Amino acid sequence: MADDDDAAATAKTAEVRRLAQEAEARRLATEEAARAEEARRTEEARLRAVALGKYEAAHEAIWAQATAVVNVKALIPIVLDHATNTYTKMRAACSPPSSANMP
Repeated sequence: MADDDDAAATAKTAEVRRLAQEAEARRLATEEAARAEEARRTEEARLRAVALGKYEAAHEAIWAQATAVVNVKALIPIVLDHATNTYTKMRAACSPPSSANMP
């Protein structure tokens, strides 16, 4: 009878130890997954910051060029004035085609 009690106690102790080891393994796996997720999010945030920095740098240069123009007329080589011949030419070039010419 004592041998049966000792065997049962030993089996129970072994089962408790096994369950504790499984719980510890699950805890370690969960912690490792959390660390991996945190590393992934950190890398994602870093890449987003780099991409945003490049985007802002590119558009900052364009913005600087656009705001540096003081006189827009200096950039346009054609003056569209009724008195000049260019007005009629540009009007014809920019107007939609007449319905008589359409198929």
